[in-house]
Amino acid sequence: MEKSPQVGAAAIIRNAQGELLLGLRKSVHAHGTWGFPGGHLEFMETPETCIKREVKEETGLDVLSVHKAGYTNDFYPLESKHVVTLFFEVEIQGQPKACEPHKCEEWKWFSPDHFPDNLMPSIYRLMEQGYHF
Repeated sequence: MEKSPQVGAAAIIRNAQGELLLGLRKSVHAHGTWGFPGGHLEFMETPETCIKREVKEETGLDVLSVHKAGYTNDFYPLESKHVVTLFFEVEIQGQPKACEPHKCEEWKWFSPDHFPDNLMPSIYRLMEQGYHF
């Protein structure tokens, strides 16, 4: 069977203090890393619709606006995965909560100057490409 890349979407969410929302992943993919809310596009779904759906499902937050921020092309050889991740800066309404505790242990705000050491690889790759949080 031929494998194909997956398309993911990730939400860069800032609070009023400029901190970014990260979740500690419990799912098999990138387990134990901190990542932005997001997930994979469904068939016939726009990336913007995907990011609104995923943010709501994972955090309970309502997305007010969505702006393109960049993308990464990520290889996970140990998982036999290839994911193209589309990043979006989003404005939200509400306070985050762990709506899918089987996938994400907690949501926490981090200053860009004090990110945890174990970020998802795609976030490091976005920074390597010159994106500044």
